[in-house]
Amino acid sequence: MQLSPLLKYPGGKTKELKYIMPALPRTIKNYYEPFIGGGAVYFSVASDNLQDVKHYFINDRSDELILLYRSVAAMDLSFQEAVKRIDDTWIGSGKYAVAVIDELVSLFEMGISDADTAKERVTEWVNKHKAEMNDAFAPDFEGAAVFFDDLSKSMVRKITFLRKQVADGTVISRDDFEGIIVTAFKSSVYVYYRDLFNRMNDLEFSDGRKAALYLFIRQYAYSSMFRYSKTGKFNVPYGGMSYNNNTLSSRFEYFKNPDLNSLLNNTTIGNMDFEAFMSANEPEAGDFIFLDPPYDTDFSTYANNEFGQSEQERLANYLINDTVANWMLVIKNTDLISALYPEDTPTNNGQKIYLNAFDKSYLVNFKNRNDKDVEHLLITNYELPNMKFM
Repeated sequence: MQLSPLLKYPGGKTKELKYIMPALPRTIKNYYEPFIGGGAVYFSVASDNLQDVKHYFINDRSDELILLYRSVAAMDLSFQEAVKRIDDTWIGSGKYAVAVIDELVSLFEMGISDADTAKERVTEWVNKHKAEMNDAFAPDFEGAAVFFDDLSKSMVRKITFLRKQVADGTVISRDDFEGIIVTAFKSSVYVYYRDLFNRMNDLEFSDGRKAALYLFIRQYAYSSMFRYSKTGKFNVPYGGMSYNNNTLSSRFEYFKNPDLNSLLNNTTIGNMDFEAFMSANEPEAGDFIFLDPPYDTDFSTYANNEFGQSEQERLANYLINDTVANWMLVIKNTDLISALYPEDTPTNNGQKIYLNAFDKSYLVNFKNRNDKDVEHLLITNYELPNMKFM
């Protein structure tokens, strides 16, 4: 069976598998991935019957991400129960909004025509329906002031937006009203769980519940972004109307897949600095390391962990000088990366550095390509098997 990542993950390598998979060594004894992220290559290797891998080793500095991997591997009951509660609340909020849609459309229409009383009317409506909403769809929401406060604000924001649209001559259809109203509810559920996610350590949640919150945030955050404020709070907004009908149910069913469970239980899962993890689980000749570290541009911080120039230098030193395993590094082409991995540099496995590159269209030999046109480097310490370059 073809296995897939546990969650949506920005910067994942699913689209690049067509370049990466044919470039793997012909045989792999043990598989290592010290920056696992979404794990597209890990799951693809495990799905490839041609790769008779003995054992897998994966790692990431993100505490929450590794909690998710471990919760799925252990079939953690607290994780399963939390995912079910969150999904029930998510689905129920949409059903509730639809059930009272006529009342809410009238409220929005009044708000558009009477800006002065819009906030007052909305706050009044939300306060009137608090108990009803708790009973209808919110088993986790007892005393959840964050949700109700944001629902009032969200509805006012959307009424203000619609008022501007009407003033510009836009005709707001019934479908427009319904979609925007449901989005207000979904956005406020998201804000509620985002607040719990930011406070989950203080609230002393179980690891399973933390993993469930992380999964939810990853699925519904705008563009699957993961960004923190200067105070360490996750602050990405809800993804918007196109996310309204998404659920966690199909993904949750996948987590019970016996092939997935078998893979995860044949995997050592770490939550360490990459070098500490590789030292604790030292690869041997014939093993393979796939590396997709944070890029040397844009964001040097991921999951509240710094990964800057010194970390890139440590990584290059480890790969070139310390490991006897075969490795492949996929990374954005920058001046720093080019300087750290000069082509033909001897490597500790008795071979040398090979540089190849790919862009949106094809894989190319780096020597035959203007480096300014290259988006990503595919760097190995072994010659790529049976590759055709364009």
